[in-house]
Amino acid sequence: MNNTEYEYNRACIVVNGNVGSTAHRPPSRKDFVNSLRKGQFLRYNKFFEEEINRTVENNNRGIYTNCIEFIKQHCIKCFSKDVPTNIVITNCESSSNNDTQFGSLFDALKRHQILNFVIDEKKCGTTKNMISYIQKGVGDLFGPEYKSQGDHSDEELKVVVSSDESSSGDEDSEDDQEERRRGISQKSQKDYPMEDQENTAPKSYSLGRPLPSEKKCEPYQRGDDDFEDYTKAFAKAPYWYLRGLGDLERETKASSLATDKIGFSGVKKMIKNAQCKHPIVIVIQNIKTFPTDNLNDLIYLIKKYRAKHKLKLCLMLGVKSNSYEDLMSKISITTSNFMIVKKFYFPSIKRILLEVIYRLLKSKRNCYIFGTKFLSSIIENIQVYGLSLEKFKRIMHFLIAHHFRTNKYFFVNGMIQPSEEIELLDQIKNEDMDLKCLKVVMKQFEEQNDNLRELENCIKSLNMSSTEIIETPAEELKGVLYEFYKKKMLYFKAYDLLEELCIYFLAADSKGNEGIFKNCFCLNIFSCKTVDQKMKVVVEELEVPDWSKVTDWLLDQLSKRKSRFLIQCHKDLQERISQAKSIDVTMGGKSKPSNRTKKLINSFSKDVFQKEDTEITLNSQDHEKIFKGWLKNYIFCYLNLDLSMIEKEAFILENSQMTARISPDIQGNMAKSIMDSADCIFTNFKANYEVKSKDDLKKSDEEYLTQYEKDVTKLMEGYRLYGKDIDVNDWYKKFCHKIRDEERPPDNRDKHEPAVLADRFLKALGDLKFMGFISESGRGTYIFKRNYFGKNMLKLI
Repeated sequence: MNNTEYEYNRACIVVNGNVGSTAHRPPSRKDFVNSLRKGQFLRYNKFFEEEINRTVENNNRGIYTNCIEFIKQHCIKCFSKDVPTNIVITNCESSSNNDTQFGSLFDALKRHQILNFVIDEKKCGTTKNMISYIQKGVGDLFGPEYKSQGDHSDEELKVVVSSDESSSGDEDSEDDQEERRRGISQKSQKDYPMEDQENTAPKSYSLGRPLPSEKKCEPYQRGDDDFEDYTKAFAKAPYWYLRGLGDLERETKASSLATDKIGFSGVKKMIKNAQCKHPIVIVIQNIKTFPTDNLNDLIYLIKKYRAKHKLKLCLMLGVKSNSYEDLMSKISITTSNFMIVKKFYFPSIKRILLEVIYRLLKSKRNCYIFGTKFLSSIIENIQVYGLSLEKFKRIMHFLIAHHFRTNKYFFVNGMIQPSEEIELLDQIKNEDMDLKCLKVVMKQFEEQNDNLRELENCIKSLNMSSTEIIETPAEELKGVLYEFYKKKMLYFKAYDLLEELCIYFLAADSKGNEGIFKNCFCLNIFSCKTVDQKMKVVVEELEVPDWSKVTDWLLDQLSKRKSRFLIQCHKDLQERISQAKSIDVTMGGKSKPSNRTKKLINSFSKDVFQKEDTEITLNSQDHEKIFKGWLKNYIFCYLNLDLSMIEKEAFILENSQMTARISPDIQGNMAKSIMDSADCIFTNFKANYEVKSKDDLKKSDEEYLTQYEKDVTKLMEGYRLYGKDIDVNDWYKKFCHKIRDEERPPDNRDKHEPAVLADRFLKALGDLKFMGFISESGRGTYIFKRNYFGKNMLKLI
């Protein structure tokens, strides 16, 4: 069972208490509905997964191209002796987000025939274990015949390694002769079995550690005089002696890896036997948790075998931040000389999630009924608390399953498309039973909604009196479902249009007269509590869906108004539509949307168009006729456009209102709450003092509290006008100018002295700095957010 089916069954348990099964009994009406729901759920989840994968791939396309080009440049086009190393900056994402990002990167590498092997740091306790683990992993890449080479016991593994050393021939002869010249004997490691070798063989040490002596000696306690003599002797040492010490150090490093060389030779032999012509990338997703000694030894071994035997081995290291501290703490200076480094950056998962949300809401296949309130809430949660991609998938899977299980008339939503209905109906065996069950469900829907009388024609269309020839009941069912959905959605769109027009025209004009819908059915609509009651009133008054009567009624009401009012309405609506065309939503907080996200958001109202009529002036005699034609075209375009809820609000709302609804400004909301809190605190302060006697009142304290709150408020007003850097001198001048304009005491002029104003400014500035709104390097709200939201919730802000 995959994850989507699991989420669907989980939602079934929440709603009904059981999942239900149709394997051992003939399908009933309930079975048909459940199978139809499950088919819709699985199909929509497939679309949902494809949308997420497509968005992740589009955001990571740049890193895919650069990474692949870097590997091919140093492995295929021009072979480099040093180790090509990809440093991937993961932007401090969670482990699940990193797995998602690396998984998409690995898929792109496989498409270009580049193999990758991910190292698990838990299986790399020592260098020997790490090499054995890499040998087994490389065998998995080439197939079972090579995998068996890494699955033997220690004794069998020794035989494989020994045979590899003996069969290497002339290629390793130079290395062996060089090691013999250095006095390194490997005979004991070949003649003895692996069990005895663990006790007798020299241990593997890091490149930066000297090889300890075999005899354990007591530490020599040297005094100050001995230290001075040692320093003088070292200063007088000849150059050839110091050079000999350097050679001895290099020989010690080479001898410490003698045992590891034999083990890594098995990896070399396996790659050569497989005749691998494609690059192999060894991946360490997080170097912070990887052993330091093993990492340096791995880089040294890759460099040695890559240069000598031209093995196309590369390295990929994952780092959380862009600073060099993680790299410098893990990789020594000597080892870094063996590397060719290039950095790559993963895009933020937060931006990917926001783009996925906008794409889903923009899609015509979206089955959600969420509006801007839900959108604003989920965006704020993503920006403040952070949300992994896998957790977002699980939440959405459950919401989709819950939507299909709880919505009794789920087949009315936009997921029903005529070109895709046959695929859904192929899952059902008994098509005659399906058609009969659908009639029952649609009839039940009609009985529970008496106001939807126009659906009788759709129910009667089950007899298929059309002249078209229907071959199968599945196609008949498909056509009926689509017609039912189309009329149902058109009806709801008419209701939405009338309600929004009522809200708009309900506003009073300049003379205080109420809108044109005041004496009409508007009050009856807004007096109803439920949507069904409102729809019933609309049907009774306007006989929906007869759109001609709706238009005639609106024009009749407008004709009773004066011409100046019509001109003003025309200008206002045209302005709103032009603003909806150029809507530019910017996400709040520190994050900025990418260019692709901006284009996606701006396309919300791309399909919402309106033809411009001739300009109406006060001297025009045909303004009523022109405006009536424009309004008729307005209603026609609105009813025939297949708009989502977000697009409808972008069509009718102003730009500023739409921006505030669809994109929460977290930093601005915090600043606004501080600015508005002054009145609340002052009100509570006065209420507390009214209970006390007049003798207990301290007027100075009351004045100071009020003055302090006003000073902080004035600084916050100026704070919102600046960018990242703040000019304190300019800020202070505006603060003083604002105080002198608002506070003009006739008697006490000492309040406006420069020293007093500077003291007030510094006190308010210190409080803002304490709350985290300003710092020496620029403005910021990290401390305030940490105190308000908590430390663990600020990783993605």
